[in-house]
Amino acid sequence: MLAVLRAKRTTIAACLAESAYPPFRASVFDVALFAHVLHLVPDVEATVRATIALIRPGGLLISGSDDREMGLRGQGDEAIQRVAREVAGIEMTSWRPYEGALNTLERIIAEPGGEEARTTSVGWTAMTTARRHLERLARRDFSSAWLIPDDALP
Repeated sequence: MLAVLRAKRTTIAACLAESAYPPFRASVFDVALFAHVLHLVPDVEATVRATIALIRPGGLLISGSDDREMGLRGQGDEAIQRVAREVAGIEMTSWRPYEGALNTLERIIAEPGGEEARTTSVGWTAMTTARRHLERLARRDFSSAWLIPDDALP
């Protein structure tokens, strides 16, 4: 993704670093943004705390995420969990890893000195089909699909 960014926008400075140990001084940024990434880092709490330390007093930490209401997609996910358990004997107990990451973020923000404000700045409706959902599952587009072993996915 860093290569894609650099190909599209040469004016944006970017670096590759471990999220829990960023290579920046404290209090150097006005804003930090998490967008669909916290569930992918090895240590969510360390990443959030390290990021907060980078933000100047009065700055913002923005977390872009879904509203957690998955509708038909959620029903499809539940069916996939059921099939994984019944057919392949795989218990998908952490199927939605982003929920734990967002809970960790919310807990840290709620600590003394933190202030949370929720707003919807962008909304969208996504259309999909069961076939497309299964194709995305097979490609492992969703991080939750990474829980399914290669030999069990078919």
